[in-house]
Amino acid sequence: MRLTPERRSNEPAVGRKSTHHLSARWAADRGGARCVFSHRGRGNCCVIMFRHVLPNAMVATLTMLPFIVTGTIGSLAALDFLGFGLPSSAPSLGEMTLQAKNNLQAPWLAFTAFFAFAIMLSLLVFIFEGVRDAFDPRKTFQ
Repeated sequence: MRLTPERRSNEPAVGRKSTHHLSARWAADRGGARCVFSHRGRGNCCVIMFRHVLPNAMVATLTMLPFIVTGTIGSLAALDFLGFGLPSSAPSLGEMTLQAKNNLQAPWLAFTAFFAFAIMLSLLVFIFEGVRDAFDPRKTFQ
């Protein structure tokens, strides 16, 4: 099958696509071209960047942020537990876990350390998920 300029894919030629379909398909390309060549087009490049690119990039960043923060807190607690983190006089979750390990006759220390970790990290994830939903440009409130 030979590809002609009118037929650029291997789709069967049932009928021609309407110009409305093609204009909707190439709308993003026109917006990108208008951004690149803003001195020739009608739009301002900064307006396009702040209205379209930045909100979508912010959602991707806010999606990863809770996992980065919880991983950092867990790493800091693990380093404190091993003795490589904050000084031993400073209160931290790792120090609390280390004291629970050293005092196994007092199980409430281990329960306190575990529930402090679990509740704090869960609340951080829930708060960041709420922030992400608040900044999502595709979310519609009714």
